[in-house]
Amino acid sequence: MARFRAKLAGVSGEQDFSSAIAVFRERSAPFWLAVTLLEQAELLVSLGRAAEAGPGLSEVRQIFERLEARPWLDRVSAIRTAETISA
Repeated sequence: MARFRAKLAGVSGEQDFSSAIAVFRERSAPFWLAVTLLEQAELLVSLGRAAEAGPGLSEVRQIFERLEARPWLDRVSAIRTAETISA
């Protein structure tokens, strides 16, 4: 629920993924943690705040590599490209 609330709030620029991130860390749910961190980074880039997105992407990449989640790694690469272009 917290993840979806953050995504909905992101439409207005008032995103806060921290609750969802905390829940997924607490419950040891690495896939959903990485998805949420990635969604947060994508939103930050779309709002022109790419510098804030960078730090979490390293963790996201590590999780998806460990899980061998290729399609998700492609999304990380795409956001890294967008982050570079906007810099």
